[in-house]
Amino acid sequence: MDIYKLIFKKEALEEWLQCEAFVQRQFKHQLKARLSMPKRGADRLDERTQSYKITLTQSQYRLVYQVRDGAQEIAIIAITHRAFHHLW
Repeated sequence: MDIYKLIFKKEALEEWLQCEAFVQRQFKHQLKARLSMPKRGADRLDERTQSYKITLTQSQYRLVYQVRDGAQEIAIIAITHRAFHHLW
C-alpha cells in the first residue's frame, strides 16, 4: 500500500490557517486515512481532474483535494465553510 504525500496550494494553506483548531483536527483525522487510500468513489467530484472532497457535516466545512498518482501526492485545493457556496 502506497502512502501519498500531502501538499497545499497557497490559497488552501491560507484557508487552513484561518480554520478553527477543532476543524483542523477533524480534517487531519480524515486526511490521515486518505494518505493510504485517497480515492473514494462516493467522495469523487470530478473524474477527469481526480478531485475528491471531505465533508465535515457537523461544522459544515468542505475540503477539496486532487490526487496526483504519478507524484504520489494529495494536493489540497480549497477549504471552505458551507456559508460560502462556491464549492457546494
